[in-house]
Amino acid sequence: WDKAMAVKAEKELEKRVEEKRERMRLADAARLLGDAVQKPKTEDRRVDEIAEELQIPSGTVKSRLSRARRALHRRLAPYFLG
Repeated sequence: WDKAMAVKAEKELEKRVEEKRERMRLADAARLLGDAVQKPKTEDRRVDEIAEELQIPSGTVKSRLSRARRALHRRLAPYFLG
């Protein structure tokens, strides 16, 4: 291998590692926010239905949805804002 190939391979590896880290961060966020975040969109459910099923206040469902939207916005903003 020459130096140029080594540099290219290293950059590719760094890119893959960063992509893996990003996927892990997003998966962690989804796990932390849980069912309250996933149910409204995947099951087309209302907040009060989700709150009843999870046996938590509807305000808790709303706050988790709000935090999830903000977290998603922060994660995706660099891709759209350059």
